[in-house]
Amino acid sequence: RELVAFRLGVRTLLAALRRRRLGLPAPRTKERWGLGPWTRDVARRYADPDFGLEHVLPWLPSARQLLDTGDAVGLERLLFGLVWDELERMTCDDRQGFGAVLAYVFKWDLADRWLRRDAALALRRLDTLAVEALGAYAQPFAAGA
Repeated sequence: RELVAFRLGVRTLLAALRRRRLGLPAPRTKERWGLGPWTRDVARRYADPDFGLEHVLPWLPSARQLLDTGDAVGLERLLFGLVWDELERMTCDDRQGFGAVLAYVFKWDLADRWLRRDAALALRRLDTLAVEALGAYAQPFAAGA
């Protein structure tokens, strides 16, 4: 639960950064636009570059800068690091319990996803998924056709 709450909070902050970058107004008081403890802070301090949260969330200025410069790989690296560190923090007291096992599985998944970052492989995988999804209609779209 703690990890899910953390991830949802991070996604909410990224959504707020993207929202502002698109020129959209601050969320209204009763508007349901995100989850987690930071939604009120974001709405209140929307004009502040980091919503006034940089002292609590030191990674937020870096995420904002990476988003602003369009550095998707850098942003993904930062987010993977955040999740990895959160998993470490959550399991530092209990290396034998169920939480530690889940953290290990999540870390393995993060490492696997990062190591699989290969544009050519991703394009081939996308082609394969498209052909599978289109079934008989895929012939005109099949790679090499």
